[in-house]
Amino acid sequence: MLSYSEKWSREKNATSIGLNLFADNKSAITGFKDRSYVLLKEL
Repeated sequence: MLSYSEKWSREKNATSIGLNLFADNKSAITGFKDRSYVLLKEL
């Protein structure tokens, strides 16, 4: 069983890795979101 602090630091590391990946893909994601938003607005 992991201690709470160990678990928290692992989750924090996973989150920061996720945020780094998100930053790398941000322009692609932003473009996708913009297209989705326009489509939703037109419905």
